[in-house]
Amino acid sequence: MSRKKLTAEEKIQSALNKKAAQRRAFLKWQSKQTAAKRAAKELADLARKMAVTKICCCCEEEKPVEEFSKNAGSVDALQSRCKICAAAASLSWQRHNRARHNAWNRARYAAKKLAAKEKKLLEEQE
Repeated sequence: MSRKKLTAEEKIQSALNKKAAQRRAFLKWQSKQTAAKRAAKELADLARKMAVTKICCCCEEEKPVEEFSKNAGSVDALQSRCKICAAAASLSWQRHNRARHNAWNRARYAAKKLAAKEKKLLEEQE
């Protein structure tokens, strides 16, 4: 059995067909992933709507779900800490990492100030 030698055009067409098949396979996989994400989000929304209370992992008190912030990554789409415990933990972190927190705030302030200055220059140029 001898193989037929392909012309340059046939080689290009073969490569294009292969790429098209790979693209179709990828799009099929991507749509399955999107459907799975959508289903997970709908399930989380349903769980959050059905839940009336939740137990905080820090204070271990049962509280209404309104006292928990949102977290799309969790099963019930709520934080594990209530808002009060989360605020206390954040404040504690800020106190124990004062230099790091202050450096972050300074950098953020400087970036905002620079952005405002650039915006003002652009408005003046127009």
